[in-house]
Amino acid sequence: MYYHNPQDEGDQGNLRVLEGAAEAPVDAYESDAEVRAAFDAELRKMAEEIVKHHPSLTQLLLSLGAQTENSGSANPIHGRN
Repeated sequence: MYYHNPQDEGDQGNLRVLEGAAEAPVDAYESDAEVRAAFDAELRKMAEEIVKHHPSLTQLLLSLGAQTENSGSANPIHGRN
């Protein structure tokens, strides 16, 4: 199984910026463009890793995020095998 290790990455700038925003992440994201860019870049990297190494998890996450019009259930996976 593959585990993402941020130490393997050459650029640690995004992680340093995000660590600095750990006290109030929502406020930092909304008010600081550098934090927003770092968060978005790290989120994209994580999504790419999930798609590449865990395709079944990708499908599960996409289905959990989907809204079903005919179903009142917030979780479209509930009750399906």
